[in-house]
Amino acid sequence: IIVASPMMRDYVSRNYSIPNSKLNVVPNHVLTDIFCPELVKSFPKRLCFVGRFTEQKNVLALVEACAGMDVNLTLIGKGVLRSEIGAAAELYNVNVTFLGILPHAELPFQLRKSSIYMHTTLYEGSPPKSLLEAMSCGLPVIGSNVSGIRELIRHGETGWLCGTSPEEIREAILTVMSDKKLQERMGRNARDVILENFSLNKTAPKEME
Repeated sequence: IIVASPMMRDYVSRNYSIPNSKLNVVPNHVLTDIFCPELVKSFPKRLCFVGRFTEQKNVLALVEACAGMDVNLTLIGKGVLRSEIGAAAELYNVNVTFLGILPHAELPFQLRKSSIYMHTTLYEGSPPKSLLEAMSCGLPVIGSNVSGIRELIRHGETGWLCGTSPEEIREAILTVMSDKKLQERMGRNARDVILENFSLNKTAPKEME
């Protein structure tokens, strides 16, 4: 049995009585040659999120967190909460740009144009692919301190962990946005983590084995 994270391994072992000898952890891979840092002009106050507009992804709290802040929140994806998110953006007077669903090959360019990647979801089963791809591009990331994300991010080193409420998300944005050296350090470290653990040449041999 192959699972994508230690948390999933433990869940399967605990709930289905599968011995650990039959469980293998092979993480999601990232195409690190495509999702890589490049000299693209980024916008210093551009926050980005890629994913589904569902309750799990907590996008409404992210929009509320940006109320009164001089930022552009770029949202890539679609989902059932699209109209509610648009209404919240108007209510809180947040500058939100909806890009819809983009071809996978266009995502690296959009990520590199951003200054911070946001992934403040309520829960995850394993490290989200979009978060891994942002880290591979060398972006500083802010993620929620929940299972599936806290196992990936070392707080203050490879990213910034925060709570899931608008107030906690807002505090994290203000902290990271105000510290350029912190952004640079987390971005470099994030790229290194992806190369060492999530590149295709690291994960493919494990899966073949």
